[in-house]
Amino acid sequence: LLQEDSPAPEGYRCPNAKCLQVGCSTRTVQYLRLPQTLVLHINRAQADGSRCEVALEFEDKLDLGKLGLVRHFGQPLDRNLSPCPTRYHLRAAVFHRGPTARSGHYFAYVLFKTSWVKVDDEKVERLRPGAENTPMALEANETSNGAKVVLLFYQRDDPVKNTKS
Repeated sequence: LLQEDSPAPEGYRCPNAKCLQVGCSTRTVQYLRLPQTLVLHINRAQADGSRCEVALEFEDKLDLGKLGLVRHFGQPLDRNLSPCPTRYHLRAAVFHRGPTARSGHYFAYVLFKTSWVKVDDEKVERLRPGAENTPMALEANETSNGAKVVLLFYQRDDPVKNTKS
């Protein structure tokens, strides 16, 4: 998921002045402290100003531990160095619809209680429950120049804390 080959068309260029060879590189991300809200940015902008139209496959659940994206010392930790789970649930997705990366319109799907809501400028619309009215379905079924996801907001599944004294 968070492992990618070098995005430059010419590949990775070694920064060593004596080398400067062009080749491939791989970048891997692992988290030491897990955020409460994980925000993933999908860069759709191409060097020529066009927009990447490849559909992104994503799910409403994400387990960073199972994906090998957590580096920990005995157990996963949150920002306060307290033990925490590695599971996340999708809470919102921002989409871009338009022909290029520099023109178009943004709107969002937000999970409200158990239903998805579409937020588009001043219009808020509760979507009918069902698999066809989810951010995942919208991404998978849109045509060229259609809506493509650009931001995903996942919230960590923290256990409910007992507030009784």
